[in-house]
Amino acid sequence: MTTFMTILPTLFDNFFDDIWVREPASRPQKQEYSFVKTEAGYNLEIIAPGLNKEDFKVTIEDGTVLVNAENKKRNFKFQKSFKVSNDLDVSQTKAKYQAGILNIELYKDKKKTNCTSIKIE
Repeated sequence: MTTFMTILPTLFDNFFDDIWVREPASRPQKQEYSFVKTEAGYNLEIIAPGLNKEDFKVTIEDGTVLVNAENKKRNFKFQKSFKVSNDLDVSQTKAKYQAGILNIELYKDKKKTNCTSIKIE
């Protein structure tokens, strides 16, 4: 048998959870991404709406792709690394930021990966 007194604490808990207990806007959000190995190499997509291509920095070094993004106005910071093989042709690597999605295409080659920065279009 449910009485008002038994459901009252639950009502107050839900009220306070919904109204006052919220995460601050400055707390980092979980960033969504897709990293797929293809026959030609790798395809990496990161969903990051509201940023500019200048907010991103992509580097490849020793078989690791490092993606950094920072926008001080939006209080946004993101850093993620992805392990790739050492046989990438960094000269063919393409990166493009469009409609809130950063797309990076990495192609395999027999040349050893050197440290390099990738220009974002």
